Amino acid sequence: MCKIISQSDDSIVTLMGIGLSILELTEQKYYSELRIYENKSYLYEPQWLLCYQLNYMNYFTVNARALNLSADKFYNYLEQNNVSFFDINTTVSIPVRKRGAVFPLYSSGGY
Repeated sequence: MCKIISQSDDSIVTLMGIGLSILELTEQKYYSELRIYENKSYLYEPQWLLCYQLNYMNYFTVNARALNLSADKFYNYLEQNNVSFFDINTTVSIPVRKRGAVFPLYSSGGY
């Protein structure tokens, strides 16, 4: 599964896989192919979100970001405002569905 996730063209799927590897639920070795996102050109490609987030998270290096995100006006703004599109540690509350809140598909709505 890790190998398939690491080869995905979907930024969100790949970030979820990265999150699982950070939590040590998957093997990080499968994500070595993501080092291509150390290249600045990917900030201007369809996978810009993945490129930005991996660099923002310092995924490639421990002490410094692989890319200087502040060199670009747009990415500098995101970085200065601590914009992150993904955080594996964020808890999400799932809303509770109230009984009877949804009308049956073919009802008249009570009128």
